[in-house]
Amino acid sequence: MKLKLNTLSTALALVGLLALLPLTQAQEAKPRDVDALVTAQRLKTLHSVLNLSDVQQEKIRPMLYEEGKSIRTMREDEKISQQEKFAKQKEIHAACMAKIKPVLTAEQMEKLDNWQQKSAKKPAQKPK
Repeated sequence: MKLKLNTLSTALALVGLLALLPLTQAQEAKPRDVDALVTAQRLKTLHSVLNLSDVQQEKIRPMLYEEGKSIRTMREDEKISQQEKFAKQKEIHAACMAKIKPVLTAEQMEKLDNWQQKSAKKPAQKPK
């Protein structure tokens, strides 16, 4: 009797675990929105450099999202040469910055300009 109860309990536990398996697989299979992740990281960086207000962050977020989406789409286009991609990326970034700047205060604009100049002077780091 005790052996049957243990077997029944084990079987029920296994059925319960198997019932949960599709839920965990569905969560793992769900694609992550890379553009949203990139946007969040860039916004976090801008916030740390410029001390953006919540209102400014909400105004800038869609601008950064569109920029990231445009750059990713352009990079995936195999018809465009590397040189054209680089030039187009600079163009997309410049257009985004032109939209962002009116949202910033004069002090934030100055910080942004200084930060961009410092970033431009740093040599690109190679991944290890």
